[in-house]
Amino acid sequence: MTSKICVLGSINMDVAVRVDRFPQAGETITGLACEFMPGGKGANQAIAAANMGVTVDLIGSLGDDEFGKLLRNHLVASGVNTDAVVQTESSSGTAIVMVNGEGNNQIVVIPGSNTLLQRKTIDEYLDRQGSAVRYLVSQFEVPLDLVSYAFGKAKSLRATTVLNPSPMQVIPPELIEQTDLFVLNALELAQVVGLANFICSPDEAAQMAFRWQQKIGQKTVVVTLGENGLAAVHGDQVIKQPSQKVDHVEDTTGAGDCFCGCLVAFLHNGYSFNESLALAQKAAAYSVQRKGASPSFPRLESLGINETKGKTS
Repeated sequence: MTSKICVLGSINMDVAVRVDRFPQAGETITGLACEFMPGGKGANQAIAAANMGVTVDLIGSLGDDEFGKLLRNHLVASGVNTDAVVQTESSSGTAIVMVNGEGNNQIVVIPGSNTLLQRKTIDEYLDRQGSAVRYLVSQFEVPLDLVSYAFGKAKSLRATTVLNPSPMQVIPPELIEQTDLFVLNALELAQVVGLANFICSPDEAAQMAFRWQQKIGQKTVVVTLGENGLAAVHGDQVIKQPSQKVDHVEDTTGAGDCFCGCLVAFLHNGYSFNESLALAQKAAAYSVQRKGASPSFPRLESLGINETKGKTS
């Protein structure tokens, strides 16, 4: 059976509202446009990986509404296997995404059917796929107990587990133990280590990531810093990489998901850890120059990368 990436996560319809600036508390402003775009961190990361030419399965839950039909069709058209995406008698997950003139966003997520995912679905999938699952990726837009359960079972099948703890919640000790690779942004790192101040510089992020790694064990920790690049701790190696330069930031929605999905895809395809970081940054930089989440993600050829490992143009 072909080795693959499995993503356990959310599927949402993003209601994207574009504004010149974000409103202040109690203020009403006039928006510029309103668009419906497929989203959800699980779906986004699955599509990002599939765009890199990897076989990707998604475990998730959709409602029995029109959004559910549209979202499933979008996943299938994007090359994601939806056999483990169940339908429930509820509304599908929705996210209200406000994007300002600088491309920054504010997001409110209404989980909907994402909260109704059952352990049975995970069992049926992993029992069927077994050791074919090389990487299992998840986030915090589905119930934490399911993420922890799935990671434990995946580890018993010798899969590598990847956690993007977003939106941040307290990470249970057993989930930390079951996770091999953490991918989080600067704010999430500050929250997980208990800092009141925002982490901005690669030096500070590397230092905090190293301290956290020493506390939780020999885990790999990757911290994305937007325009300031990234920092990572991988084994005994501390890595700092500058950001990819872009001409114009159109919309940062989904950039972190693009990075995470592509990072795992490149690792799956045999690139070194440092190469995978740089290529995932390149993919995320591509995405922020276009509107929306998954519709903005690049395909392999858009990055000037041949399918053969290590050959770039």
